[in-house]
Amino acid sequence: MVKARAFDPNSVMARDARDIARAVNNGKVSGRVKTRWAESVERLARRGSLVPAVSHPPELPISLHCDSIVELIRAHPVVIVAGETGSGKTTQLPKTCLAAGLGRRGMIGHTQPRRLAARTVAQRIAAELSTSLGNEVGYAVRFDDKWNENTLIKVMTDGLLLNEIRSDRDLNAYDAIIVDEAHERSLNVDFLLGYLKRLVERRSDLKVLITSATIDVDAFAHHFSDAPIVSVSGRGYPVETRYRPFSESLEETLQACLAEIRVEKTKGPRDVLMFLPGERDIFDWSRWINRQFRDQYEVLPLYARLPPREQKRIFEPGRRQRVVLATNIAETSLTVPNIGYVIDLGEARVSRYSFRSKLQRLPIEPISQASADQRRGRCGRIAPGVCYRLYEESDYDGRPLYTDPEIGRTNLAAVVLQMRAFRLGDVGTFPFMDPPGPRAVNDAVRLLHELQALDNDKLTEKGNMMARLPVDPRLARMVIEANHCGSLTEVLIIVAALAVQDPRLRPLDRQAAADKAHERFMDEASDFLGFVNLWTWANALREDATRSGYRRALEQNFLSPNRMGEWRSLHRQLLLACRDLGLRSNKKAADYASVHRALLAGSLSFIGLKTEKGSYAGPRNLTFRVFPGSVLASKRPKWLVAAEITETQQTYARCNAQVEARWIEQAAPHLIRRTYGEPGWDEKRGEVIARERAVVYGVPVVENRRVSYSHIDPAICRQLFIRHALVAPSLQIDALFLDHNRELVSEIMELQAKGRRTDLLASDEAQRAFYEERLPLEAISVRSFEGWYRNVDSVQRDRLMMTRDDLLRIADFFPADDEFPGQIDIDGIAVNVRYRFAPGTDDDGVSIEVPLGLLAKIQQDALDWLVPGFFEEKCVELVKALPKRTRKQLAPVPDRVATVVPSLIRVDRYRRGRLLLAFAQILRDRFDIVIPVSEWNIDRLPPFLCMNVQVLDNKHGLIDQDRDVEALKSRLLARLEQRMDDGLRAKFEMKGLTTFPDIGLPESMVLDESGEQLSVYPVLVDRKESVDFRLDSDQKLQQRSNRQGLCRLALLGERQSVRYIRKEIDKETTLLLQYATLGTRDQLVDEVLRDTAWVAYFLGSDIPRSREAFEERLKDRRGQLVETYFELIVRVRAVVSRRFDTAREVDDLSSKTFARAHRDMEEQLLGLVPHDFLSTTPYDRLPDLIRYLDGMRYRIDHLQGKVGKDENNTEIIAGWQVRYARLKDVCGNEEVLVRLRFLLEEYRIVLFSQVVGAREKVSEKRLEREFEPLEMEAGLR
Repeated sequence: MVKARAFDPNSVMARDARDIARAVNNGKVSGRVKTRWAESVERLARRGSLVPAVSHPPELPISLHCDSIVELIRAHPVVIVAGETGSGKTTQLPKTCLAAGLGRRGMIGHTQPRRLAARTVAQRIAAELSTSLGNEVGYAVRFDDKWNENTLIKVMTDGLLLNEIRSDRDLNAYDAIIVDEAHERSLNVDFLLGYLKRLVERRSDLKVLITSATIDVDAFAHHFSDAPIVSVSGRGYPVETRYRPFSESLEETLQACLAEIRVEKTKGPRDVLMFLPGERDIFDWSRWINRQFRDQYEVLPLYARLPPREQKRIFEPGRRQRVVLATNIAETSLTVPNIGYVIDLGEARVSRYSFRSKLQRLPIEPISQASADQRRGRCGRIAPGVCYRLYEESDYDGRPLYTDPEIGRTNLAAVVLQMRAFRLGDVGTFPFMDPPGPRAVNDAVRLLHELQALDNDKLTEKGNMMARLPVDPRLARMVIEANHCGSLTEVLIIVAALAVQDPRLRPLDRQAAADKAHERFMDEASDFLGFVNLWTWANALREDATRSGYRRALEQNFLSPNRMGEWRSLHRQLLLACRDLGLRSNKKAADYASVHRALLAGSLSFIGLKTEKGSYAGPRNLTFRVFPGSVLASKRPKWLVAAEITETQQTYARCNAQVEARWIEQAAPHLIRRTYGEPGWDEKRGEVIARERAVVYGVPVVENRRVSYSHIDPAICRQLFIRHALVAPSLQIDALFLDHNRELVSEIMELQAKGRRTDLLASDEAQRAFYEERLPLEAISVRSFEGWYRNVDSVQRDRLMMTRDDLLRIADFFPADDEFPGQIDIDGIAVNVRYRFAPGTDDDGVSIEVPLGLLAKIQQDALDWLVPGFFEEKCVELVKALPKRTRKQLAPVPDRVATVVPSLIRVDRYRRGRLLLAFAQILRDRFDIVIPVSEWNIDRLPPFLCMNVQVLDNKHGLIDQDRDVEALKSRLLARLEQRMDDGLRAKFEMKGLTTFPDIGLPESMVLDESGEQLSVYPVLVDRKESVDFRLDSDQKLQQRSNRQGLCRLALLGERQSVRYIRKEIDKETTLLLQYATLGTRDQLVDEVLRDTAWVAYFLGSDIPRSREAFEERLKDRRGQLVETYFELIVRVRAVVSRRFDTAREVDDLSSKTFARAHRDMEEQLLGLVPHDFLSTTPYDRLPDLIRYLDGMRYRIDHLQGKVGKDENNTEIIAGWQVRYARLKDVCGNEEVLVRLRFLLEEYRIVLFSQVVGAREKVSEKRLEREFEPLEMEAGLR
């Protein structure tokens, strides 16, 4: 045991010195302290005995400086060694520290920037000290280490040393730290240099050596308070630099260089080291060299992702001259043997963080002079060398001296988080050699706020947990969230995979085979789940296979065994860290949503929304594409999340998964910026809503979503609620006061409409103010109002009742009820009348409500009379629309109209006939002013003075409306026909009747179908052997069809007489021959029989409407059928015979001179005596047909020499025939049409054959008087 108070810090291990010294100084040396003291002394002695003999190879330039370096180490806490490439500093400085007495009280920590370099340097030092690797000399890299408690020199990556600071703040496990390759200025190196600067102030026994091949010596010396500098030259072998810039073809320049190297006769190393920017370039140039130089060179790749087995080939002797194609991994630390030539393209892929896009970019950039010199130094280490620089010397001179420190081109989130969590100081005051700018620090802080590691610039519980996970903050955030989502098991697998190098290999020469092998692990919607699938597969394989079989299976599936091991090792570390933090893995497999919601928590800067062009819109106006190797490359879902977005030649999202917008919204409540459109009342929801738009970093995750506005602006909600739910009453609120107030408002609004004014009803604002005074502030929706209303007493409820005084602003208009009736009778139908004052709308003025089924009965004439309250104003406007010459005779118009209106609105005259004719008649009678119908101009009337017809369905819903009832019919009657076809016809129609229908034959019927009234017209349809009873929505064809049907029923009741008549017709051989030019025998028989029945039973009497009346009619006139036949057949013989002769004479009129007359008479003959002339010609008009035919024969006989006059007359009659045809299309009154037709025939007699004689006087004026009113009524004029 050692004695208390006899304490020398150098007598114990460095890690024990402080605690023992504190106990001694405080006089509290317990038994436990004494035991530790004794063990520390013993351990120090044991380690001293393990120090091997130190020697330095004399051929290394640094060997000459080792003694002076030892002295400097002993005298100064920090020593800077600037050694050129090949000086041996990397392997000799740890041995120099041993010679200086270091490595006993603690290890000599020797950092390297790369894992490969750490392993090879450790192997080299162990070999030189003649010790086994893992004992006196060891190494530690991530996922792999070989060292123990007796290790004197520990070579490690700088990142691993940083991790040790968490548990050993003073690095008491070391008594010397060597930071090698400091010129690379990685983030880890810069942090270490800053930390060591402070540490040497606390630990006077700690020695620090900063080394590099090329270094800004003054900057480092200044950083460490003017630390001493040792400059060591290289081995002294000259290196010739040859500049070979290429202007057009790099291939030609490179081919010339390699050809030159191939033929050059030099001794010593002959291999070539060629620096390229990336793996793809290595693959492309490898193929090119093999193709150009065949078997002359052995081509080997060298890059960080290269499997260790392939890397080892670099250090093994080769049979041919080699070309090693390497990235900048071969620039420092790693020495490739036997290099005599270096080919430097002068470029490297440099990682740069974009503060604007928040992306880690990987652009290819020109290297610095320091990097170019490092590359140049790779040859000439053991013999003279040659460096080919494929760029201009002036280009080299213009490049920056040193590579930008990584701290200026990366995100500092991890550094800031670690410093905050472990209280290592503030980034802004930390002694970095080149302190990061405020922008970089602020960007890191913003990212930590995004990840919820910071809140209001203070470390959160999540941030504290994230700092204790050995992964990037983004990945750590995923792990924390996975614990809440119940997907920790899957997310730990994914995070571990993202934190290590991808274990899936894609050899550049076997990419297709590798992709095929990896297909089994793919998930159709997520690259992340591909890692889970791979993990599951590998676990199953590992359990069933031997170690060698497992490794072989991995390699066969293009999987790196080493990286799979690293993945598993990190997963184990994360699992243990999670357990320490109290996070528990899920035993049940997590679903897709749970996994990806956790991943989103750490990847909110990497979301994307698909655009119309197929690319993705990302945060902060970023546009990117899905990486071609992703499972989503061809699917391109609407939303995705990526593990990273990098910018090379293009911006790609790598490792992607399909997500949903709502997951993003749930993951980013602290980042979402919400905006709202104009708030509006939603009647269905009974509250104020607005359209919400939510964006995350400018990406819209919510577009146009309807949300309640009550929590956003309750005051606005209250105003809109009162305006839309109370002033404009909501149907959702069932309250007595609303019904009362609504009734009052309706009364006053109808009063306004009748008076065509808007100043009677109190404004909406006044009504809103009424409610605002009486409602509580919390009444902002139907739900909140009803909650209040249910609990108030009757007094408060009565206060909500409005009075007429509350609503009526002016009391000066009280029209009589008969002026503005609420219901009127139109053609026997009582219809409701509605009034509205809303100029410009479809229903401004007066509207009647008509069920669809009754629309066919509504006629325009009755509507033109409007209502008494607007009648006088309409008459005034009609007169004002007359031509000026007529209008002047009625001035002053209002006074003149006022004198005649009382006569027009008398009960016996109002709404009787056509308004325009009645108005014109009374003006002629009173003022002796004749107004032709053609001068009335209804189109100039204001719309409100024309009745609007609203067609309603059976639920009183509006189907259509128009002020032209005929236009409404044309649009809607087809719909009525369809409704009749849907069941009404089957219910009422009958087929195959031989007797009069029981239902009778009313002129019209009003049926009730599903609560809706339908107006229909019964029709009898002749089927020769029977009759069908049908319903029609149109009355146009009813008269003719019913005539034929009634005749057929009568004939079916007189079968014996009918048989007799048929036999008699068959005896009329001449008649049948002459009729053959018109139709068939059967047609003639049908025509004669039907007309005989009509004349015998129905002519001159009303048609029977019931079976009783029908049978009574037949009984009264029984026996008249045969007698009537003989009378009729005489007329038929005469007409057909005369028509036959006339037709022959018309056919003989073949001269071209008479072509116009010939064509006109052919058309006249066809219309005059068609095959059914008995049906179309009244019985008493049959003799007139013979006269008209005689007139045609007279015209033919006297046509010679009068062709011009005949053609003029033909033009005149053609004009009237056109007008008649137009009327025939729209007029449903057959009697009127027959009268007009025969008037035109009489007019033909007047024009072409006056000698024959007309039955009545006919002239142009007479025809005009007959046609004009009908055309006006039909809307043709």
